[in-house]
Amino acid sequence: MIIKLLMQKGPLLSSEIIEELKQNGVNRSTIRQQLNREYKKNRVDRTAVTFGKGQYIYFLPNESETRIREKILQAIKLRKRLNRLFEALKNREIIPEWHAAKISGVYGKVPIQRRIESFEKLLADLERLELGKVVDFEYKSKNYKFLVLTEKLCEFGSTLYSKLKGYSEKLLYEETIINETISLLQSSGLGKRFVVRPSSVSVPVDALGDCRPYVRAGKSVSSKVMIEANTLWKLDYLDLEGLRDRVHAIRKELKVYSVIVYIIANLDAASLDSANTIGWKSIRPERLKNINKIENLRRQGVLLLKEASTERYRNIVREIRSIDDLKKLGNYRSEWFENIVRDFFDELGYHTRRRKKYYFDNGQLSEKRTKKEAFEIDVFGQKESNSVKEIIFCECKNWLETVDSNEINKFVKKLNRLYEYYQSKKEAANLKMKAFFIASKIHSTREITSNIELIILDEDGFKEYAKKILSEK
Repeated sequence: MIIKLLMQKGPLLSSEIIEELKQNGVNRSTIRQQLNREYKKNRVDRTAVTFGKGQYIYFLPNESETRIREKILQAIKLRKRLNRLFEALKNREIIPEWHAAKISGVYGKVPIQRRIESFEKLLADLERLELGKVVDFEYKSKNYKFLVLTEKLCEFGSTLYSKLKGYSEKLLYEETIINETISLLQSSGLGKRFVVRPSSVSVPVDALGDCRPYVRAGKSVSSKVMIEANTLWKLDYLDLEGLRDRVHAIRKELKVYSVIVYIIANLDAASLDSANTIGWKSIRPERLKNINKIENLRRQGVLLLKEASTERYRNIVREIRSIDDLKKLGNYRSEWFENIVRDFFDELGYHTRRRKKYYFDNGQLSEKRTKKEAFEIDVFGQKESNSVKEIIFCECKNWLETVDSNEINKFVKKLNRLYEYYQSKKEAANLKMKAFFIASKIHSTREITSNIELIILDEDGFKEYAKKILSEK
């Protein structure tokens, strides 16, 4: 029965064989026993590697290599980390072992959890499947290991040496980049006691340091500072998935509230947007030498400065005057601007957060995460005093061009939805809401009606408003 099925539809995963034969009234355990008997009698063969929950691929001894390989490439998707590593290897053809471990998200012999396989097993399985080959290489008295796409080994031929040499030189440069970043973070007071490739965690990390404890929602929390460096290629979604897995592992193993990540690498557009959304700070390696200091805004807010500050700021107004400098910082403009606004409201006693998202749940606005996102608020803050809950919503536009009334109207539509949402809550009677639209340049606007009190400020207006409020405090 099994042999006939494999002749018609093979190669097949064990789960596929079970599903086919169950239709004939055969139970699962009987099918497994038959598979083992047929395999021991050499009537059927199977892969040396399992795919998802211990499944083998079964095939007849005379099955073509092409069909077996096609099935392997299809089944490898069942193993998340192995598939991620293979996808990266297909794209890059050669990957240093250390970077391969970072992409997979695991390292060493001991897995993070029982259900997560070790990196050594991933490498062994790639070699058994003849998809990748580990090559040793010595350069300047250092031993490196590289994972090479098997189908490219013969094609590389004599050029393989020069390719591995080029990668080795970049790996040496990465060591320099990591040490420079450590010095920069330490001199800026953003981290201390850094360890390069620490053994205290089971995942690969270029460098890990301690961050000064900070207060969040009235509680002191601990965090770590992590450096991720890559000078070999532009990081893409595969690299970021591996980084996300490792950050999660560090938080779990070291029991820290957060891990502040500095990515010293070039990222493709989608990855850069993803990293900024998560809150990771990315710096191009070639730009690192132009940064004299990184200035800290409380918690995870970070400013990248072209010139060193003489001293760390003590008053929010001192930072507000430097909004002009944001125009030089490219992708950091919006983050810096939002953090300045956020820090201002922190001074007024609000508990704030950036990029608060709202969702649609059965057509109604909700804070509960669903598949359909409604919109986000750049800076959200709330505080309670005398049984009154105050909420602020801020839209921040640090654009080079002048912002017109269309952007304000879009924000007003969000506010009207938010007004309906919060008015439907039980505490609506004791709720006070206010909104701010803050932009670097704004066209003169006609009076705009909103259900929530709205204050519109340009750069100079925000400076004056901040000075006035802080002087009254």
